[in-house]
Amino acid sequence: MPAWARYALLQIPGAILVGVALYLVWDTTELPGWAGVLFFLFWIGKDAVLYPLMRRAYEPGEASATRLLIGMRGTARSPLAPDGQVRVQGEIWRARAIEGEPPIAQGTEVVVRGADRFTLLVARVR
Repeated sequence: MPAWARYALLQIPGAILVGVALYLVWDTTELPGWAGVLFFLFWIGKDAVLYPLMRRAYEPGEASATRLLIGMRGTARSPLAPDGQVRVQGEIWRARAIEGEPPIAQGTEVVVRGADRFTLLVARVR
């Protein structure tokens, strides 16, 4: 299911609650009918406006930040035998040398080959 569909489905309960609340308090207020309709449309519109900001939270798959780093080059900040730290794009990440890779010395240039949650899987640049 696409991210926008998941987002829309998860907004339905809130829209129903707002609609029911408006219906229940309608008789106790002296607001004109168009004000209630306008408020409900505003409620739906705010979800449409917020979708671009929330889209990544509804996308499946591994963490977006680590996925974007695959293929990037960095430098080992500590020895990787097999675990350590690397600097990639100015940020320090936990890292592990990929299986079969001999220990990587501090200062060696590495390339990100994958990710395991928030641990980057790296190999020497050849």
